[in-house]
Amino acid sequence: MAKALLIIDMINDFVHPDGKVYLPSSEDIIPRIQDKIVEYAKNAKNGDLIIFAKDDHLPGDEEFGLFPEHALKGTWGSENLKELFDKLAGASFSVVSKNRFSAFYKTNLEELLIACNIDEVDVVGVCTHICVMDTVQGLNYRRIKVNVYKDMVADIDEDIGEAALKRMASIYGANII
Repeated sequence: MAKALLIIDMINDFVHPDGKVYLPSSEDIIPRIQDKIVEYAKNAKNGDLIIFAKDDHLPGDEEFGLFPEHALKGTWGSENLKELFDKLAGASFSVVSKNRFSAFYKTNLEELLIACNIDEVDVVGVCTHICVMDTVQGLNYRRIKVNVYKDMVADIDEDIGEAALKRMASIYGANII
């Protein structure tokens, strides 16, 4: 069996200062995620994989009723942060485009995890109480072991993010590291 590093929504519109829905708290997690990518690339065993799950919306998406327009498909805002790709050093990776909070909703993530025999996933990224938590729920439903790195997730609201981590541990069985 293999392991995956799932990097959620580390895209320009969320983590770059010029992004449309910029999360200033994301600045702190970028270097730690870079280090985690380097660690994965260096220690990867056969089948280990790095997965970038990213928002990719069409104009008029219903999510824009909840949040400002962001991550329009094919724009700079929906691109993964370049500083993360620079650390891949030849590691195997995939990109999963999503248009809902969960990286499983109408994507190929489940098929990718099955094809690569992934039985454990390390989760990092933004936003803790939204896309991170909804994706962790999906991993739990599929009985995949989940590790969420507390110092590699960021949220709009620190208190809500902390509550989300507690929920992921108590309800979804995630290991909060």
